[in-house]
Amino acid sequence: SQKYYKHLHSKSEEIYHLLEGKMKILETNRKKIIKKTLLVNQGDIYVVGKNVEHIALPISLYTIFHEIKLNQI
Repeated sequence: SQKYYKHLHSKSEEIYHLLEGKMKILETNRKKIIKKTLLVNQGDIYVVGKNVEHIALPISLYTIFHEIKLNQI
């Protein structure tokens, strides 16, 4: 069983690019979910802003995605 944790990136945005499967991105504010985004089609892309607390969760049997962090200096 895999565990997933909320986190944020103070120095960069983060891009999720879905290659296979399905996933959801939850943006949170402490304990409250403020936005839910589903990535369900191959090639879907979502950008999480800098300093946005979030968690990426697979929602299919398997999920393959590419995670890119921008502007890391």
